[in-house]
Amino acid sequence: MSEFGDVDDLFEELFRFAERLLEQPLLPQPRVRGAPSQPVQTNEPDEVIVGRNVVAYLLQAPGYDSNDFLVSVYDDSIEVKTNDFIRRKMLGSKVYPDSAVTTYRNGVLSIRMKRRDA
Repeated sequence: MSEFGDVDDLFEELFRFAERLLEQPLLPQPRVRGAPSQPVQTNEPDEVIVGRNVVAYLLQAPGYDSNDFLVSVYDDSIEVKTNDFIRRKMLGSKVYPDSAVTTYRNGVLSIRMKRRDA
């Protein structure tokens, strides 16, 4: 095993997630700007990946701009808000909320956090 085992595991999980995303048709939800946010179920798949030292949260959300997302990370959960939806998810592990790094690329929102209980 290499010294980058945890990173290798994380990338392997990310590639599996990407393969599942590519198998699904991309049907963006209609967007109504200015509509009040409310908790709703969306068809965009999301996934939590728990690695040895890192927890990653991935949300397929095509058609948005990176500034459209408001991300709140708590000790054991995450909340993602846009003008169209609110998504809440348990992370399955305790994390350091201040360690969260968010990227939005190719229609996928990705948040990486350091595990507290690693």
